[in-house]
Amino acid sequence: MRIKAEKTEHRWPVPTSEPEYERSSSGPAPRRRYALYDIVAAIFSFIGLIFAIWFGLLLLPLGIPGEPLWALNLIFFWALFAYLAIPRLHQVVSTIYVPDYFIGRTRTADGILGDPVNLSFDGEENDIHAVMRAAGWVKADPLSLRSSWKIILSYIFRRSYPAAPVSHLFLFDREEDFAYQKEVDGNISQRHHVRFWRTPPGWTLPGGIAVDWVAAATYDRSVGLSVFTGQVTHKIDPDVDAERDYLIATLRYADAEVGVGVVEQYFNAYHSRNGGGDEIHTDGDLPVLDINGAAERAGRAAGINEAAAGDDGGAGSDDPWDGAGATTQSREGGTKRRRSRGGVPVPAAVSEATRRELPPPPVGLAAVLIFLDVVLDLAWSLPQVPQASLAAFAVSAILLILVAARRRWAWVAFMLLHCAISFLYLSQAGQLEIGEIVRASFPVLAVFAVSASSVRHWVGKRGGEPYVTVPPPVV
Repeated sequence: MRIKAEKTEHRWPVPTSEPEYERSSSGPAPRRRYALYDIVAAIFSFIGLIFAIWFGLLLLPLGIPGEPLWALNLIFFWALFAYLAIPRLHQVVSTIYVPDYFIGRTRTADGILGDPVNLSFDGEENDIHAVMRAAGWVKADPLSLRSSWKIILSYIFRRSYPAAPVSHLFLFDREEDFAYQKEVDGNISQRHHVRFWRTPPGWTLPGGIAVDWVAAATYDRSVGLSVFTGQVTHKIDPDVDAERDYLIATLRYADAEVGVGVVEQYFNAYHSRNGGGDEIHTDGDLPVLDINGAAERAGRAAGINEAAAGDDGGAGSDDPWDGAGATTQSREGGTKRRRSRGGVPVPAAVSEATRRELPPPPVGLAAVLIFLDVVLDLAWSLPQVPQASLAAFAVSAILLILVAARRRWAWVAFMLLHCAISFLYLSQAGQLEIGEIVRASFPVLAVFAVSASSVRHWVGKRGGEPYVTVPPPVV
């Protein structure tokens, strides 16, 4: 498609005299304003990175073959850099060079470009839940320590985990609203999955097209190591268009009234890599799925199924969307599952249980670390009890409780205290004695955990906070 050029245009008329360069504004160049908290948080985040690298360099000589427990120390060194230092370094660097506006790509928690946005939807959230579950997709569990441990066990013992969590990707400066997935033959290593983001009010796609939701769908083909960080992660199929087309087909098979439009070449076809270093390629087209009324249609279908099953007697499950699916009692005393055409039970109404918001997992990890620190200190100091250790533990515990209660000043105080303790421990660990290295690890990891982006966002921004104006660079 080509844009027809008009010879008469009011915005750009044909000049009647020699053109002269005119600036839109004669004032000084605009200055960027940053919240003071953002600057302080960035400084502490960078300090956490320095401490992690410092600690890693102290740990590396202990991983040389011939040293006691050298293989274990080498594994600790790899884990430290793969899961802490390198991702934090990506956060720092990507803040500078990765744009924060919409470019058709998501971002990982480390700031690296993630999976492409390859789907969009018009409709309400309950319509998405209804049509996805009708098509056989399962809503992914929230990412937590418990679900992460469960997915590790499922992989080791080759068990199915239909609601396995997905790692967070970020768009519009926030993580996905929710995600759905489909296991392949009960294999935890292979799955279809898609993440959804509600678009901000008034937001439009390139070209001025308004949609309610955008999504990123990819197919996990195996488990491997991330090229950029060395972390264990799922590896995706490069053909992200195939997963996009598969999802559309499953939705239209379950609900034939789902309409599909397309924004052709909303981005040019390209080849790239996602946040795990996996190759991706796409034709650049963006389907727009009209799912309005999907929840109502699913409700009617559930009513028809319920009426058809009425001759068998019995009542349905109290939770029609539980992992086992809705059931009805049969005359023979057995159970019979009510399922849609896609194979998953569809309720008459879409309802999600509300959950009380809990502090991010790094807050709990920091609590465990400072507890282990004081226990180890007490064990090495018996029979004399170090009063300074008990006092530091008490203050740290109080501050951490206040951090969990979203008190920003407590977060700053905790970081100041443990940065000082970490510097003291690291500066005394230069002799490479294993006891000193172990002691240094607890405050360093506590600093790193509490300076994580999830904790920084948890304490959050509030109205009326001071801002700092940064002048533009002088060229």
